[in-house]
Parts: sequence; structure tokens; C-alpha cells
Amino acid sequence: MHQLSIKDDTRDGSHELDRLMLLESVIDLIEEGVVVIDERGIIILCNNAYCRRLSQGSGEIVGRQIKEIAPQSGLIAFRQGKKLEKVIRNQTNGVSTIHFLKKLQTSGGKIGAAEFIIQYDPAMTNGMISQVKKLESEVDYYRDTIIRLQEYDYSLEQIVGRSSKILELKKTIQMVGKTSSNILIQGESGTGKELFARAIHGASPRCCQPLIKINCAAIPEPLLESELFGYEDGAFTGAKRGGKIGRFELAHRGTLFLDEIGDMSMSMQAKLLRVLQEREFERVGGTKSISVDIRLVSATNKDLWSEVGRGNFREDLYFRLNVVNIQIPPLRERKEDIPLLSKFILAKLARKMGYYPMDIADKVIQLFGQYSWPGNIREMENVLESALNMLDGDHEVKANHIPFRLQHLAANSSFKDARSLNMVVEEAEQTAMAVALKQAGGDFNKAADLLSISRSSFYLKAKKYSIKANRRGDVYVQE
Repeated sequence: MHQLSIKDDTRDGSHELDRLMLLESVIDLIEEGVVVIDERGIIILCNNAYCRRLSQGSGEIVGRQIKEIAPQSGLIAFRQGKKLEKVIRNQTNGVSTIHFLKKLQTSGGKIGAAEFIIQYDPAMTNGMISQVKKLESEVDYYRDTIIRLQEYDYSLEQIVGRSSKILELKKTIQMVGKTSSNILIQGESGTGKELFARAIHGASPRCCQPLIKINCAAIPEPLLESELFGYEDGAFTGAKRGGKIGRFELAHRGTLFLDEIGDMSMSMQAKLLRVLQEREFERVGGTKSISVDIRLVSATNKDLWSEVGRGNFREDLYFRLNVVNIQIPPLRERKEDIPLLSKFILAKLARKMGYYPMDIADKVIQLFGQYSWPGNIREMENVLESALNMLDGDHEVKANHIPFRLQHLAANSSFKDARSLNMVVEEAEQTAMAVALKQAGGDFNKAADLLSISRSSFYLKAKKYSIKANRRGDVYVQE
């Protein structure tokens, strides 16, 4: 407790008076108002600044009750035995003040309290607030600029294709991008669902805000809740000190992309539904509700409506997610896009791997058109990256550069009618050998063991069919 520098010494009255006069002289130098009361609420000391505030002399103030001189003073609470507020803001007759209050005690044990009053100009304070807001706006502007520069691939141009299905999807994205409705993207694995989610974000008014992605199938359920909603300090064992912001908060005013939503557990579905209904949530281990403004885009390779029928997905959540439905066609249903798409992917991979501009042979394009592409665009990227690794000074991807499963089409593309039994057997042998080599990581001995044939037989057949393989398990035919 603060000790007043006035000794309670009745044996030396003149000495005490000198000290009191010195204290009064000191506080008169302070430009802000100061007033001190004793335990009875009587003013025992004030400075000139306090007197000027009340337009009275010290002789009219000292010795009187504080409630008579300043009825709004926070010191009145002290006189009434109530808890003393430390800081009080006040405005009287257009004058704004801040009052600092402190309980005091003399060395002799007498109790009192002091009030320190600062007058301030709201216009100046508001000006500072405006300046801070201006700086915040500038920070937001530069942040948005950086986002635009970094996320240049969020445009529709990254969706390559001229087929009627793709053109229709692009048109749909342009329309729904203007709204904030939830969107469900459905399509087989490898069709590019995330690319479409990015395009939706890029076409929306939220394009300058974050696009936050989370794969619901890749994160264990006990961790998924804390990843989505964040957690408070000490929420669970191993929690990060100070807590962590979740994906919902990170996506505020932007877009949240929930990939593989069909793999979310029923308990997590219930929690997600509540957030979508109320637009607020609590962090794990917290009690404070946090409001968010997001656009939710979800994606799955499952038929969610069938999952609803099987009891694996909540019907009410399905309707919340599926406000707008986007179905991405598999590559086998848009084969007219294959020439353009394969060249686009090849150019992107060549830049990434440091190759000169590459071309792709017409024969390879023809083979790509015959293939069913069960892995869709992701498989095509894999095939072309594998082909680039097989190049030996060439600047064109040819049939002998691509993986065996597609070379097999080249070897048999001329047989459109009934084939002999020997041809069927040879095709089966080549396919089995290719699969075994893939599983064995390119090791011929292990591949032979997998097929339960002698190693010498395997080597003879590999020579017969001109089958080669590298250590990564990539299989190809050496022409």
C-alpha cells in the first residue's frame, strides 16, 4: 500500500507543517487535478489544477466532504466502504476525463484515498484511432495483393478443356461464384475436385480472402475437431501452449474447403451441422462463442445420397452442404479434352522438372484416347511425369517412354477382331509381369517369386516381350 510522506508526529508540529507545505508545493506543479481524502471522506489536500476544474479556491474545498464538492467522484465509494475502482472514464459538460483512484495509508496507520484526474481531447484520440484503422486497411490491402499474386492459379483458365461438359461447368462456376451458398463437389478420385474448389473461390467476392483446405480423411477423428475449431491453452495433453486457431477462424471472410467430406464420422458431422446452422462455435476446451463468416465448399468421391440411405451420413447435413451441386465428369467421358489436357500437363511438368519445352507424339495422344483412365487426371499426370523420366535427350514423348500398361495398347491396337489363343496368353503374361514388377519395385527376381515361376523363365519372357523396369517400379517396353 502507498505510504504518504507525512509523518504522524505530534511531538513536532512545526516539522509536520513544513512537510505538508512542501507536499502541497510539489503537487501544485502537477498540471492534472489531484485530491486526497481521509477515512471520513473529508478533503485534506488538493492542488491548483483541481481547484481550477471546480472554479473554487483551496480554502473553499479543503475540509469539506468529497460528496459535496464532487458528487460524481469515484472517491465516494471509498467513503461508503465499497471497493475502489482503479480507473474511471467520465464526461461532464463536454469535457472528457480519466480518473485514477488509489487507496492510501500513512505511516501512522491512518487510511485515506487519492484521485488523479487527466483531461484529454477525444478528437485527438479519435484521430489516433482513425490512423490505426487506416494502417490496418493498408495492411489488409497489401495482404490481399500478396494473396492475388500467390494464388494466380485460382482462375477458370486452370480448368483445361473444350468439351461441352467442361464448358458448362465453367459457366456454372461463374454463376455460383457470385454468391456465398454452400457447394458440394462430387467426382471420382483424380478428377480435380480441389482445382474446381479453387476456381469457385477465385470467381467469388471472397477471392482476396483466404482459401483454407482440410482433408477430412487424412486426419484422425480425435484431432479433426481441434483442427477445425482450434483449442484453448491446456485443452488436452500435448496441446500447444497458448492454444491454437482452427481452420474455421483462419477462413473467416474467405472459403473453407472440406475435402473427402464423405469420410467424416457421424459425431463430427453433428458438430459441423451446428456451426453451419448457427455460424458460431467454441474452441476445444473453451466456453466463448466465436462467430465466423465463411463460404463452405465440400468435396467427395462418394455418392453422399446413397451414404445417407445407408445411415453413414446425416440427411440434414447433406442438405446443408448440397445447396449447389457440381458433378465433375471422369476423363473417360470427356476424351475430346485429352489432346489439350495432356499437352497442358506436359508443359507444366517440364517447367517443374527443368526440361526444355516438350512435345508429345501423335501416337501417344492416340493411345491416351483409347485408354480408360481409371485414375483420371491424376493418373495422366503420373504417366507423363514417368515418361519425362524415361527421356534420353529427346524433346518429344513417344510411345516407348510411357508406362507398360499404355504401351500394351500400342502393341495390340491393330487387333480389332477375334485373336488367337496365343495372343490372349501373351497379353495376359505381359500384364501379369508388369504388375509383378511394379509390386517388386523393378526387381526381376522378386517379381518372378511373386508369379511363382523360375527366375530364368521370367528373364526369358522379359527378353521376349522387351520388358524393362527401373528401381521405382516403372515398367516399359524397349522398342
